[in-house]
Amino acid sequence: MINFKPYLLGLALWLLHLSSSFGQADPAVTGRNLLPAPIIGGVGSPLSLTFTIGNNGAVPISGANVINQMGFAITLGNCAPSPVGTGALSGPLLNYFDITYVASINSFLAQQKTGVVLGPVSVYDLVIAATVTTASSTTAVKDIGASCNIQPPPALNNQPAGNDNAAIYTYSTQAPMPVSLVSFTAQAQPDRSVLLNWSTSWEQANKAYVIEHSKDLTSYEEVGRVTDVAGTSKTVSQYQLVDRNPYRGTSYYRLRQIDLDGSSRTYPAVAVVVDGQYGVYPNPVRTQSFTLSLDEPTTAVLHFYSASGKAVTLEKGASGSNTIELKSTESLSGGVYVLTVEERGQVRTHRLVVP
Repeated sequence: MINFKPYLLGLALWLLHLSSSFGQADPAVTGRNLLPAPIIGGVGSPLSLTFTIGNNGAVPISGANVINQMGFAITLGNCAPSPVGTGALSGPLLNYFDITYVASINSFLAQQKTGVVLGPVSVYDLVIAATVTTASSTTAVKDIGASCNIQPPPALNNQPAGNDNAAIYTYSTQAPMPVSLVSFTAQAQPDRSVLLNWSTSWEQANKAYVIEHSKDLTSYEEVGRVTDVAGTSKTVSQYQLVDRNPYRGTSYYRLRQIDLDGSSRTYPAVAVVVDGQYGVYPNPVRTQSFTLSLDEPTTAVLHFYSASGKAVTLEKGASGSNTIELKSTESLSGGVYVLTVEERGQVRTHRLVVP
């Protein structure tokens, strides 16, 4: 009789090695929401923002020290936390992150608590109570909301980058609209497709939705349309469409809604990255110089801040097709710094660690 035990043991060890070699941590923002959308009213009107953040991978993020801690930044637009500061925050994510509010940049900066582990596929909600500070001048532009940017642990290499950024915006209006859009998201998928999801809380005389994409926020092409819609409804409706031929790198998706009478309205675009990666290297930064990866090195607007919100001046050096060399004009003391990058109407935030 053949003894299969050695073979089975060898197979088990091989499978264990295979699974561990392919597993990885994935610091991510996996969801976002804003209510109500649109906001009926002007300055002072309340709204609620929710981001789902954590580790979306199969390997834990230990949080043992600074280089093994993930972080994130949430920047508010035309709204402010209510009450001002971290008192506006709630949700289970607070158990895993130390969060501060920097009023000068209207942002929440967060770093994983030391020694608090984010286990495999552990994502949690953070809810921000806010009020409108500037009313929208037109319903054609979404300008009230927030963007979230994930900063992976400096010690982590080759983590997925398609879920590092998320944004959600709406507008304020004095009159109800035909469609109340709750959310619109674009997420890169492992097969290089892009998944578009959106939902509405009510609809009136709605005929169809059209998804369009662009490489430059100027020229748009239709990706597809959804005609199986609620029409007229006072309940939440969910929609989905997949772009199987997205642009490589950064692309922008927008939603256009068409009424039964043929009139339409277009909502602001959201960004997604396919087979691309942004970041700062080296990180931790051990000198005053570092390199930034981005789309438009010559036209991007950069701002650099200390953890206290103090602006730090940067000198631009040599630039490549998608990189630029940067140098602080002053000596950087140890701590966490924030670099904001604005290009093509979108803002990303990177966290730099100076040991």
